[in-house]
Amino acid sequence: FFCMDVSGLGLLPLDSLEKDLHNEGGLWCWSELQQCLNQIQSVNFDLNSTRSRLVVLRELSWERLHTGYWKDVHVVWRELYSLSILILDTIDDVNESSLKQLDMALLMGGPKYAEFIHARIKYHQNTHKPEISAGDKKRNAEQAFQENKEQSEDERNTNEDFQEQYSKSGDKKRKATEAFARPVLKGPLVERVKCPSITKFLSFMSKSTPVILVGCMDAWPALSDPHRQWCNLENIKKVAGFRTVPIEIGSSYVDSDYEQTLMPLSQFIEQHIEGDATKIGYLAQTQLFDQIPDLKRDIITPDYCSLGEFEEPIVNAWFGPAGTVSPCHHDPYHNLLAQVVGEKFIRLYNTDQTQFLYPHNDKMLWNTSQANVETPDPKFPLVEQAEFVECILQPGELLYIPPKFWHYVRSLSTSFSVSFWWE
Repeated sequence: FFCMDVSGLGLLPLDSLEKDLHNEGGLWCWSELQQCLNQIQSVNFDLNSTRSRLVVLRELSWERLHTGYWKDVHVVWRELYSLSILILDTIDDVNESSLKQLDMALLMGGPKYAEFIHARIKYHQNTHKPEISAGDKKRNAEQAFQENKEQSEDERNTNEDFQEQYSKSGDKKRKATEAFARPVLKGPLVERVKCPSITKFLSFMSKSTPVILVGCMDAWPALSDPHRQWCNLENIKKVAGFRTVPIEIGSSYVDSDYEQTLMPLSQFIEQHIEGDATKIGYLAQTQLFDQIPDLKRDIITPDYCSLGEFEEPIVNAWFGPAGTVSPCHHDPYHNLLAQVVGEKFIRLYNTDQTQFLYPHNDKMLWNTSQANVETPDPKFPLVEQAEFVECILQPGELLYIPPKFWHYVRSLSTSFSVSFWWE
C-alpha cells in the first residue's frame, strides 16, 4: 500500500508505514491495519471486528508513546496512533469523546495525518453543533449589544484600553495577588524601539541584545478586532472552548507539586482564570495554533522571524492566570515573545552570567536555574552578583530574547503570550 481511499477521508498516505513498523518490531500492527482497511473496503464490512482491531492498535501505539523518553520514540508509533483514531472516527457513531480523541491525535500523533484530522474536526464542527437554549440566545444577544455599544463609545485600541477591559472581567487571580504581583524594577531596563527596520533589528540580533519592539502588533486581530480580541475570553471560548488542550498544574515545572493534565479549553478558563482553583493552571509552551488553526488567524508572524534558517518559526502559546512562573532558563533559539493580553515581568541574563545562576545538574533540567532569581535563596548566594536587564512587557509589545539568554518570566495578571522561535 502506498495509499488507500477510505470513505470520508480520501486517499490516506501509507508510504513507509510498513517498513518503519517492521523495523520497530510492529509487523503484526501492519497486518492488523491492512485487515482493517480491507474490511472497510469490503461489501461484508464487519464494523465490530474492525473497531476492535483499531482500538487495539490505538492502545498499543499509546503504550509505545509512553515507553522511555519522548524524543526516542520512533515517529511511526505516533503515526499509527493518529491513523487509528482517524479511521475509528470515520466508522464510529459521533459521541462526546469524538473531538477529544481527534485532539489527542493532533497532540500526540505524527504530522503525516494532521490535514485529515483537521478536516474531520471541521466536519464535526459543521454538522454537530450544540444546541443553544433560548435563554442563552437572549444573553448572547444582550452581550453582543453591550459590546457593540462600548466599542462605539471608544474605538481607541490602546494598551490601556485592553488592560481596563481585562481588569473588569472578574480576574480573581489578579485580585488575590495584586499586593505583591508588580515588582519594583531593580536593574537596567530593556530598550524599547518603535517598529525598527529589518536592518535595525538585525543589528540587535548580531549583538545578542534584548529589545522590546513597540507598534508591530497593531494589525493583529487578537488585539484590534472587537469580535476576536483575546482580552475578551468569550471570543476564545467561542472559537476553541470545546477543544482539548494540555495544562500544567502547579507553581512551575521544577516544583514538586507539578503535574500535567488534559481538559477542554473552556474548562481551563472557567476553573483557573475566571474561577478560583486552589492550584495554578498554565497552558504553557503549547503548539496551540497548529492544533487550532482558527486561533492562528488571529495572529500575524512578525517579518523579523524570516531572518533565520527555518521556513516557518516554531510558534507556542502561553496562557494562564496571574502568578504563573517560568523559572530562569535558556532556549537554543532566537525568540520573539508577543504579549497579547496582560502583563509579564521578565528578567534577562546574558550567557556570560551562567556562573552565577546555578544550572541544574539533571540532564532534563540542564538549561534551568536552581535559584529563584526574583527572591534569591541563601543557598545560591552568587545570584546577587549576576548582572541583568528587566522589563514589564505590555500588551501589543514584542520582546526579542537572543539564543541562550537566561530569562525568568512571571505573569502579573491573566496573560496570553505567543512565542516565535527560529534559528
